[in-house]
Amino acid sequence: MLIRAVGPTLASYGVQGALADPQVRLLNQGGGEIAINNDWGTIANQAELASVSASVGAFGLEAGSKDAVILATLQPGIYTTHVSGVAGGTGIALVEIYDASGGDTSRLINISSRAYVGTGANIAIPGFVVSGNAPRTLLIRGVGPTLASYGVEQHDRRPAHHARRRQSGHGRPERQLGNQRQSPALTAATSAVYAFQLLPEEPTPRSS
Repeated sequence: MLIRAVGPTLASYGVQGALADPQVRLLNQGGGEIAINNDWGTIANQAELASVSASVGAFGLEAGSKDAVILATLQPGIYTTHVSGVAGGTGIALVEIYDASGGDTSRLINISSRAYVGTGANIAIPGFVVSGNAPRTLLIRGVGPTLASYGVEQHDRRPAHHARRRQSGHGRPERQLGNQRQSPALTAATSAVYAFQLLPEEPTPRSS
């Protein structure tokens, strides 16, 4: 797995207020730390990192930047990534997770992120890439009210999200997902990727 916390390099893409010095930690299901990185230039095997980054199509990081990267081989299981600012720093960071294994014995099936959702430029913007030459079924969820049952305070009571396809460098609306009834296909998809169940009042997305 290639895990990146990009801050300083975002400035070259016109992002203002980027996190100046991100740190990324990789934890197992029990909360034990597996790996930690502060500056990607400190990784010992730079040749392997460059090769893996190119194979998954990750954009290049600026030489000597304080962006953070972890390259790790993991056993099947549940893991968590924590991104924070060194010395209490705050700002905008891009968190990326790439499945660089290239095999069929194990694959990445579920990614979730917790974020504070605002309006305008402060909305949460997860992104993903579908490779290959055939359609894939994806389950995309914006969870708010259900978070309360996990002890998360100040959750969004009415989350909404849009799926957009990026073509020719421009995003366009692909489908707006809102209130929908449970269906056998949705139930099966939820179970297949080990996603937790949603409360009845949660706006329910569909697989697409």
